[in-house]
Amino acid sequence: MQISKGQKLLLGVICLMLCFTASMSFSMQADAMDYEGEEITAVDENGDVYIVEEENGSVPEDGISLYSDSGKIVNFNTKGNEVTNYTEAATGNSGYTNGMCGADAAYLGEENGKVKFMLSGVIGLVNSGEVQVVDKSRAASVSYYTVSGGRLYHYVTTNITQNAYPSKLDNGPAPSYLNEGWKYYSYDGHYFYTEDAFSSMLEDYQNGNRSRSVNSGNPFYNYYQYLPMRSRTQYSADELNNIINSQTVSSSKMRGLAGTIISNQDTYGVNGLLMSAIAANESAWGTSDIAQSKNNLFGLN
Repeated sequence: MQISKGQKLLLGVICLMLCFTASMSFSMQADAMDYEGEEITAVDENGDVYIVEEENGSVPEDGISLYSDSGKIVNFNTKGNEVTNYTEAATGNSGYTNGMCGADAAYLGEENGKVKFMLSGVIGLVNSGEVQVVDKSRAASVSYYTVSGGRLYHYVTTNITQNAYPSKLDNGPAPSYLNEGWKYYSYDGHYFYTEDAFSSMLEDYQNGNRSRSVNSGNPFYNYYQYLPMRSRTQYSADELNNIINSQTVSSSKMRGLAGTIISNQDTYGVNGLLMSAIAANESAWGTSDIAQSKNNLFGLN
């Protein structure tokens, strides 16, 4: 069976949504007990998942100022591959993120002595000693969206002191209101702001609206971002194996595993396509140390 470009990108698209919305900022009641020290992965536009080296992305003190016309970001990569805990502003629930999955968040001011931010649509409060508030103009890289070849890509920085984007995430067909080749900013993934409207975006976030975005009345939603885990993929085991095998090396612990994945979907009701994407993201397509030595595809415990 021939694998189309769309199919090859499919798991990559899901990987990116899971990485960006779950690993980066998904609110959890439980502590992130064993997250530190695990291998960190990035995803490219072809759905390839690879392990990235740990970096400390702290900005020198002269890059941090109290006033800025360009807007400010919150730098979460101040200690390399370590968890940063936060409190969700609306609910008080605890959550965690890791700056090596995505370094920057929108700065929304201070509240109750803590730094207020938005990351992946979540508004949270974090201890000021855990992060840095940095002028956008002093960052070598800030995560952004762009359209190329009619597809929407999200460039994610993990170190704002370097002009590099380890993850280039394919979000699927771009909405018609976004222009080819332009740079857009968004910290919720639904409403987009042009380069010259970064400060306006922060003000909108603070005011609880998106009035100055380019699509204020027409939010963008990636299908896989909110696909319930308790849904069912229409891919057969053979079709899913073709996709997995096209992305993996012969020694991968994921290779040929689709029959087991679909069997567990049918038994327990967990979407096999999402299951495959989580495994690919957490294990670098079945090649990580924990996958190879312990058959652990999901990085649990």
